[in-house]
Amino acid sequence: MRTFLFLCFAVPISIVDIKTMHIPDWLTVSGCIMLLLYYLGFHRTELPAAAAGAVIIFTVFYLVRKLTSNGLGFGDVKYSFLCGLYGAFPVIVFGCIISAVLGLCCYGLVALFNGTERIRRMRIPFAPFMSAGTLIAFFII
Repeated sequence: MRTFLFLCFAVPISIVDIKTMHIPDWLTVSGCIMLLLYYLGFHRTELPAAAAGAVIIFTVFYLVRKLTSNGLGFGDVKYSFLCGLYGAFPVIVFGCIISAVLGLCCYGLVALFNGTERIRRMRIPFAPFMSAGTLIAFFII
């Protein structure tokens, strides 16, 4: 059920991010509320790990945003909290690594076919990679 709840928000967030390069706050907040209610209602013992995962990954993404001169959108930073709630700690750490690898592979392929000069100006939506990385890590670990 947790995966179903996550997918109910991850899929629309990924689609909207691809189309508009924007992640609506209402989707992220709604997803967080639904997952918190899920933990409170069905799996209270997993809530500390989920909260830790959300806070840790949010902090990592926030620091990446600050250290890379806004190279990562703030919508991605906020969405990382939802991914952290779903994946929980320590799964979300691996989810973050998988997301980064997937994103870098895509970025590399785009650069290969479009040239490095053009790619520097190009923005790539990261939410689909975050969703995929989180799901892959959740099912592997």
